[in-house]
Amino acid sequence: MKVFISWSGEIGKQVAKFLRNEWLEYILDGIEPWMSDSDIATGLPWFSEIRKSLATTNYGIVCLTPENLHAPWIHFEAGSIQKHKKVHWHYSSSVLKIRSPKSIRHVSSSNGNR
Repeated sequence: MKVFISWSGEIGKQVAKFLRNEWLEYILDGIEPWMSDSDIATGLPWFSEIRKSLATTNYGIVCLTPENLHAPWIHFEAGSIQKHKKVHWHYSSSVLKIRSPKSIRHVSSSNGNR
């Protein structure tokens, strides 16, 4: 099962790396987390690789933070993930106010609140 991890900004990147490298593979067997910072080989066209991964993913995790909530790439990737089964995850619910279209999907926080 392939999981696309969307992130933007330094905090989002750190959360995504934690999910990819330290959490997802340990809680689910057979999972293949994909993150642009780790899974695009040097020299490959990054945009094509992102689109290819988005087209073939089973699930998606969007790492939302206060610094990236309005970042264009988060919205592009979240929109692409919406075509598939998805999970939206964010780092801190106490500082985020999520608006449509992400607000119509399942959103959970790092502290377990919804």
